[in-house]
Amino acid sequence: MSQVLVEQDGAILTVTLNRPHRRNALTLTSFRLLADVWAQADENPDIRAIVVTGAGGSFCSGMDLRALGGDSDETSPTPSPPTCCSPVATCPPPRPTSSVWSASSSPPARR
Repeated sequence: MSQVLVEQDGAILTVTLNRPHRRNALTLTSFRLLADVWAQADENPDIRAIVVTGAGGSFCSGMDLRALGGDSDETSPTPSPPTCCSPVATCPPPRPTSSVWSASSSPPARR
């Protein structure tokens, strides 16, 4: 059973999260599948809209923490995180700027 179902009807791509027994909680596999769907949709000029839905009456309960802890219902080995996450992991931390202001002070004056 695929964790993500994809159906195209004309210019509309419907993506269904398909883990109703876990309220469509996301796993690393589902992240990988979704990244592949987004890449394919981006390359297809015929797709004009994407509808994301969930199977079994729930949209998505978030990340599957049980699967992260090793209690997985997946039949294949857990993949590494999708490459779409690599830029975030290697991004340097933000640098402080002088325009930061706190709630107790006034915002910088507009010029």
